[in-house]
Amino acid sequence: MRARAYSRAIIDIGAGDGRYPLHVARTCPDTFAIALEPSLDAVRDAARSLTRRPLSNVALLISSVEAATLDGMADEATIHFPWGTLLAAVLGERADVLSAVARQLKPSAPLRILVSAVDRDGRTPLSIASLEELRGPYADAGLDICEIRAASRADVEVARSSWGKRLDAGRTRPGFVIRCVRRGDEAASVLASGGPDERSRTSHR
Repeated sequence: MRARAYSRAIIDIGAGDGRYPLHVARTCPDTFAIALEPSLDAVRDAARSLTRRPLSNVALLISSVEAATLDGMADEATIHFPWGTLLAAVLGERADVLSAVARQLKPSAPLRILVSAVDRDGRTPLSIASLEELRGPYADAGLDICEIRAASRADVEVARSSWGKRLDAGRTRPGFVIRCVRRGDEAASVLASGGPDERSRTSHR
């Protein structure tokens, strides 16, 4: 992949319409930006945009994170307002998918998540207290949570998430920021072998 020709690489997981990686590619020419999105329909507009204004430092990858083969490539990864399986992973309900997210990162690389869930989504509304309970599942996946806080409207704007704006997250609908880092080389070797063993999982219960 062309990413090796650039000083750093970022992966936007569940990229939706791809606005964030396109913005990164246009404003940071030394960065290779990857939009990882399982839905071809979602990234059609981004593909059209690249036809009109080609960029050599961006890739649109049609794949789920579990099926992606980008292991250890990302200097930084983002997840902005996930839903479905990716939301379940962010909320600690899909350990396999959360471990796949961690595998995309280089050791010690950061992951920034913006998440929102309320009653009308069929979920218990999130709170900082409920998100704090995710530290164990995240550690099992090889991610250390550094910060959990309420998302501001500025956080939503920076993410350039069309879905986040449609939800009115950070204004009429609560959203949250979770900042993590992938654990270092020892944890990376555990993830490469398929995830933590049962003793490691038990130690976090």
